[in-house]
Amino acid sequence: MSKLDQRREEFFRYVWDHTADPFVIGYEARPPLTDTEAEWLQRVYQHCRADVENASRSLKELLESNGADLTALLLQISGLTRNKIISDLKASLGEVAAPRSYKQLHKFDSGVRYLVRRLKRVFEPLYRSGIESDADTLRGVFEALSQATYPGYIRQERAKRQGHMGEQRLAELLHALGVPFEPKEKLKQPLSPDVKIWDVSFDLVVPNSKAPKVLVQSMIQSANIGMFGQSKSDEVKKAMEAIHQNCPNAPPPFLVAFVDGVGFGSNAEGLNTVLETADEFVQFKTLWKFAIVVAHGMNRVLLVENHPELENFAEFLSRHQGAYEIRENLPSGVEAGFTRVALKEPPAPQAKKASAAGDR
Repeated sequence: MSKLDQRREEFFRYVWDHTADPFVIGYEARPPLTDTEAEWLQRVYQHCRADVENASRSLKELLESNGADLTALLLQISGLTRNKIISDLKASLGEVAAPRSYKQLHKFDSGVRYLVRRLKRVFEPLYRSGIESDADTLRGVFEALSQATYPGYIRQERAKRQGHMGEQRLAELLHALGVPFEPKEKLKQPLSPDVKIWDVSFDLVVPNSKAPKVLVQSMIQSANIGMFGQSKSDEVKKAMEAIHQNCPNAPPPFLVAFVDGVGFGSNAEGLNTVLETADEFVQFKTLWKFAIVVAHGMNRVLLVENHPELENFAEFLSRHQGAYEIRENLPSGVEAGFTRVALKEPPAPQAKKASAAGDR
């Protein structure tokens, strides 16, 4: 089996199940409608029974009174996103005449009319059903709409945060191990800017950009990645070329790709580029591999709790002999994928022997 085939087999064996990830589950969970939100929707529902012009006037007053929160809720219920309604209005009205943000939608009659038309399309089947006289039933319908539309409403923001989630988890692991890294902001703000070295962006650098030992580029995709995935994989090639050009004599830093997600199944070429180019790759389930590479780069020793799955990584472990020790139990270790890790304490410096004449 070739090196690429081995890496692909490993990638898909341990590929991330985003449907079971607490972050994704929590981010997609829309809290139940509050009483205020339900009351807003019932008023909007009644307003939209009128013709577009009258409904728009009534809705404009309601939006002016309740601001961006109501606007956001109505965009969600109507199947729009904060960005889509602005791009649609720019297309129909022109760049200058359209609002710059959904928060200013109530100031634009054309924008309110656009929203009313979308809402009427959603509400029309409900009007025909005649359930508007039953407030409890209507609230139940609104709750169902809210839960159904929320994942699509936050899709873009979720994808952006999800894509940077890997960087934060690497930062959390480094922090727990006491290993310095840049940018430190990734620990709390994963969307913070990357580090630039040799005109190449890196998501994380260990220990710092002046003397890098480990460089990280992260790409997490849970959906079809298309050309975006290919461009991200090309960044790994650019990074490796920069390392070779700028470290011709000194030992080069390790280039680690954090690459995970079923989305890479739709772009074999992009995934192959990453797996063939990076020195090592890690996934959510194999974060311990990253810790070993860091220990190797920092001339430290990592303690790794034994796990049956480790037998599948004989080749990786052989490349980093001396950078780790397997322990049967590591109760004080840090969770790192399917096992636990901890940095071994360096030996205490020995006291200097006194000379025959005594220390001076």
